[in-house]
Amino acid sequence: MHKLLKYLWDDPVIRERDRDGLLSATGFTWRERVMWVFHIFGTAAFALWFYWLLCLTDRQTPTEFTTNVLLAMIGCISACVFLGSIRRGIAFERDGRVSNRGGWVNWLDLVGGIKDHAYIASIEVTKTEQGIGVALFTTFGGTMMVSEDLSEAGARRVAVQLTIALREMRESLTTVRSHQSGQRPAAAALID
Repeated sequence: MHKLLKYLWDDPVIRERDRDGLLSATGFTWRERVMWVFHIFGTAAFALWFYWLLCLTDRQTPTEFTTNVLLAMIGCISACVFLGSIRRGIAFERDGRVSNRGGWVNWLDLVGGIKDHAYIASIEVTKTEQGIGVALFTTFGGTMMVSEDLSEAGARRVAVQLTIALREMRESLTTVRSHQSGQRPAAAALID
C-alpha cells in the first residue's frame, strides 16, 4: 500500500541530504508518454470493442467467448492506462555521478557519454522527431537526449528543474570545499 501511495504522491523534485545536512543528490523526475503502447493496445481495444458488440448481437456465439473478448478489451485498456507512460528522472550526485532515477530510454547513451556532471554545459529544450525533448549539452561537444516526447510546457519544466538541480549541486560543492579548506564561501564574504 505504501508503494501505491508513494507512486501517487511522489514529489518530482529530488533533494537528498546526508546526516550532516549536506546536499548529497539533486534532480528531477517526470512522466513521459510511450506512444507505441497507445498505438498497439489502443488500436487493439478499439477493434475488440467492435468485435465484442458483434459477438453480443450474434446468438450463435458462445457466452464464454464473448466474455473472453470483453476481458481482452479490458486488458488492452489497462495496458494503455498502466503502461502508457514511463517515469523518467535524473539526479546529480555529490561525487559527480549522474544517476538514473527512472526509465530506460536513452539511458545507455547518457551513461556512456557523461561520467561526471562537471561536463554538462547546459540543459535545453530541443525539437525532436517525436515532439519536444530535453537535451544535455556537454563541454566536449556532445548532445545527450534525456527526453524526446513531451509537450512544450513539460519539456520546459524538465529543463528548468534539471538546471536548478545542477546549479544547486554545484553551489553545494563549492560550499563544501570552502568549509573543508577552512575558508568562508565567496557569497558570505560579500555580505560582510
